[in-house]
Amino acid sequence: MAYYDRLDVTYSLSLVDFNFSIGEKNNFQIKLPYQIAMGPLATAQGLNDVSLSYTRTLFANERQQLSITLGTKIPTGDGNVTKNGLSLPMFYQPSLGTYDLIAGISWVSQNWHFAFGYQQALNENNNQFNWGIWQAAPQADDVRKYPVSRNLMRGLDLMLRVEKSFQFANWSFFTGFLPIYRFTRDVITSPQTGERVDTAGSEGLVVNWLIGFGYRLNTHSTFKLSFARRLYRDRDIQPDGLARIQLLTVGYQFNF
Repeated sequence: MAYYDRLDVTYSLSLVDFNFSIGEKNNFQIKLPYQIAMGPLATAQGLNDVSLSYTRTLFANERQQLSITLGTKIPTGDGNVTKNGLSLPMFYQPSLGTYDLIAGISWVSQNWHFAFGYQQALNENNNQFNWGIWQAAPQADDVRKYPVSRNLMRGLDLMLRVEKSFQFANWSFFTGFLPIYRFTRDVITSPQTGERVDTAGSEGLVVNWLIGFGYRLNTHSTFKLSFARRLYRDRDIQPDGLARIQLLTVGYQFNF
């Protein structure tokens, strides 16, 4: 995968995704991502946070399915990767440094997919990035482009995914929208006072456009290509570094 943001940070993400079922109504998923972030301040890489989820089918027939999901994200680090002893902004961090609670509900028909999700960080991370620690560094001017994220506690996210799909023999195609609303402000430790403060402008709405294609190679294998583009954002500041403008994903799915 490749990501791009407005601060000239480019991301490459490799993902191994395991899905397995117990019976017809219980599905478990494990995601193991590895991220490389390249930008003006540094190149940082490492194992991204691990996602675990359980999905239970509540209702299903030939035309539709209703499911609920409960999951978590487990940090692979404390969110404080450094360069020459200087803490990097969250834009470069492989791990967000928090345990997250994830819950959702989805309805899928032959041509439509609606999903509502909730994600909440359960703790603050150990990121120590602030402008002051970079004053003597050659990149002192560049760091002011990045929001301070010292001991970041991310706000609550609510998500709605709406997709329309089309099937053509071995080909499939979908398009849709993914609005994400940061319901509460991010909280950081002020470098000046040492007190916990809300980050004004970190709440608000981001709307993404989604499009994707799939081609079934055989009964076990499928090639997938998808693209996401941010259409709208009213969040003035994103200390968590999750400010992607566009995302291209190339994938291969193998079913046992």
